[in-house]
Amino acid sequence: MSTLTSDRAMRDRRVHQMGLDSDRYPTATFKLTNPIVLPATATTGQTVHVSATGDLTIHGTTKSVTIPMDAQLAGSQIQVVGSLTFPFSEFNMVPPSIGGFVSVQDNATMEFSLLLQKA
Repeated sequence: MSTLTSDRAMRDRRVHQMGLDSDRYPTATFKLTNPIVLPATATTGQTVHVSATGDLTIHGTTKSVTIPMDAQLAGSQIQVVGSLTFPFSEFNMVPPSIGGFVSVQDNATMEFSLLLQKA
């Protein structure tokens, strides 16, 4: 959480200080509570839609979530992309505001891209 950046350094500082409080909560975690099952019929190069259900911890608050994802098989690798949108308040965060005239919308979106490889 402490390394997230945008195209505006001042906005980044404000989001880290007020919204994410990343000095106090520098990391977020996601722990699967159910296995992700790929269809047995999935083939190399094919994109399949799957979901990951688990416990997401952000800002010291843990919630059970289901994240929709797209997975693509490529030999011994699987590329996974997904995103989850949620209100800041769901994780006890307040959207940052600068003097009341510049504010961040109430919803945050977490996006990720993973490349998994068979050990």
